[in-house]
Amino acid sequence: MLFQVQHLIPYITLDETGLLRAGELTPIWVPDETHEAMRDMVRARESAAEDQRHKRQFVSAFMLRHGRVYHRTKPWTMRYRRW
Repeated sequence: MLFQVQHLIPYITLDETGLLRAGELTPIWVPDETHEAMRDMVRARESAAEDQRHKRQFVSAFMLRHGRVYHRTKPWTMRYRRW
């Protein structure tokens, strides 16, 4: 089990052994390559979704500035895209 420390030293100092015995150190988990790849995939998906929201808002604002108003309730459907 690994423990979170304030500095990176390859050995445990006397102060840290006292903290360990007192229960002051928090156990941490280091993800393996599979978990890290999944986390990267989730981050990429969230980033793409946020980018899509920004681009849709940009297009909607552009259309509104040019007087094109979509009068139905749900934008970004196939009917909206054909419009």
